[in-house]
Amino acid sequence: LLSEHGARRLARRCRPLLGAGGGNAHPASARVSPEAIVVEKRAFSQEEVSCGIRRLKRIDASRSHAKGLCQCGVAFQGEVVLRYEDACPLPAFDKLCGACLLKNRSISGGAVLTTGPICRSMVEAAARLGADLVGSCGAPTRQAVEAARRLGIVLAGNVDDVSMRVFSGEDRVVRK
Repeated sequence: LLSEHGARRLARRCRPLLGAGGGNAHPASARVSPEAIVVEKRAFSQEEVSCGIRRLKRIDASRSHAKGLCQCGVAFQGEVVLRYEDACPLPAFDKLCGACLLKNRSISGGAVLTTGPICRSMVEAAARLGADLVGSCGAPTRQAVEAARRLGIVLAGNVDDVSMRVFSGEDRVVRK
């Protein structure tokens, strides 16, 4: 957890991402409306999402010391451009979000992908960063599905090479 001083410093760096409502509050506590998040709704193909998950898994398999670690990454057009790992999905996801904020890196129009399950806080943080899709080879929680529907982002779970289950934003997924 961040100290109060650390949270204020991070919030100042996040102002461009959070908008005027960021203030001195911790970024995780900021209220963001769906209109502030989605500028242009982007459609995703099943192949694009499964390709990104495949690439995350391939990175994991190529390194013997990383076996069993959860991978989280940001993908554009199926190409993973930023990746972090940890023993649990939430810390790996937090590392990914922190890197995006500290490097002032926009993920608008991109997909946040993970090899672990998806929880509500992951969906909300991805939406604050501007991601249009959150996907995983695992399943999301019920609260994650509700948050994705409320925030208007695509939530895909159980992604593999031939199929995926779309829990939110079905109209923005192109199936072949």
